[in-house]
Amino acid sequence: MFDTSIIFRIIMLGVALLFFGVTMYLVRNDKGEVRHMKLWLIVSVALLFVAFFPNLLIFVSKLIGFRTFSNFLMFTAIALLLFITLSQHIKIIEHEKQIKTLIQEISIAEKEEK
Repeated sequence: MFDTSIIFRIIMLGVALLFFGVTMYLVRNDKGEVRHMKLWLIVSVALLFVAFFPNLLIFVSKLIGFRTFSNFLMFTAIALLLFITLSQHIKIIEHEKQIKTLIQEISIAEKEEK
């Protein structure tokens, strides 16, 4: 029978490679710009690193003080998703301000033409 840790490593490596491949595919086929995909590229490289060296992450989780590795993974995933959500929200606010400014400029230009 297979050892569960080996099966877990194989699954983790497969998921990391798939995520990295999808991210690179999106960048190469102009589905996403590199400046917007930077964070996802960093996440995919980090996933590959963790897939190759899972014991390092387990060591870090114990060093920080988490009792179980799964709690550390959940905390890290939630923190990462919160960070991504906040950064995307900031970008949305910036775009809304730009749109508002453009609408005002267009309205002033149309009013001056009349």
